[in-house]
This record gives sequence, structure tokens and C-alpha cells, in this order.
Amino acid sequence: MSCESSGISRPPSERISSFEAKATTRGLGATDLSGTVSESQGIFMEAIVTFLLLLVVHAVTDPHRSDTKGWAPLAIGLTITVAHMAAVPVTGSSMNPARTLGPAVILGQWKNLWIYWVGPILGACAAGGLYKIAFRRKKEDDEASYDF
Repeated sequence: MSCESSGISRPPSERISSFEAKATTRGLGATDLSGTVSESQGIFMEAIVTFLLLLVVHAVTDPHRSDTKGWAPLAIGLTITVAHMAAVPVTGSSMNPARTLGPAVILGQWKNLWIYWVGPILGACAAGGLYKIAFRRKKEDDEASYDF
């Protein structure tokens, strides 16, 4: 491979425009809705996968639970894997607004970006609320607790 064919000898402006053209066609990890998915379906899917991830994170990292000690990496990793398998074909499976914001800023593509903020925020709030209300151990359950 010579310097000519790799583009090193081209001026920077040509190299940047070439990079931008390739980035736009390849996506650089940008997330977007599948062609048949509506905005409300995208929000719902992102909310579900974020809800599941946060519920698992709360459960396996709760210091009041001794039954999940040591399982956090496996449980969180499997949850992310399953969520990606289900959501990548539908929404690109962001689960994190920052994960969508980075490629959007680089590519300058702002279409449907709000979906990847609203869905995960709703899912995270629902998971946090549900875990606190339904699953978290109460202070009264601890026999020798010095928490105030």
C-alpha cells in the first residue's frame, strides 16, 4: 500500500471530507429507529431496556442484600446482552442518552435524538421507583442495623 492510495498525501480538507462521507454511510455507531418503528414505539422500547438494566443494577448492587454478592458483573453483562439482542433491530439499543449523543454530535444528525433521552429517563425513573417501593429491604428488616 502506497502513501498515494492511502490518502496520506492528500490535503487535510480532502481527507476530512472523505472521512465525513464514509462516516455518514457507515453511521459511526449512530442509533436510529428501524424503518417500521414509530416514535412512540421507540420510546417504549428504550424505556423497557433501560428499565430492565436499572432494575438488575439496583438488585445486584444493593448493600442490604447478601444473596447477590459477587453476581453483579455477570447479571449486568447478561442483561445488557439480552437487551441489545432484542432492541438493536428496533432502535439501535442505546439504553444511555450519552451513547446516542456522541455519534449524533460527530455526524450532525439530530433526527429522533429526543427519543433516546425520553425513553431511558422514563425507564430509569420507573425502575428506581419500583425497586425502592417493592424490592428494597426495609431498615426494620435488619436485626442489628445502626442506620439512622
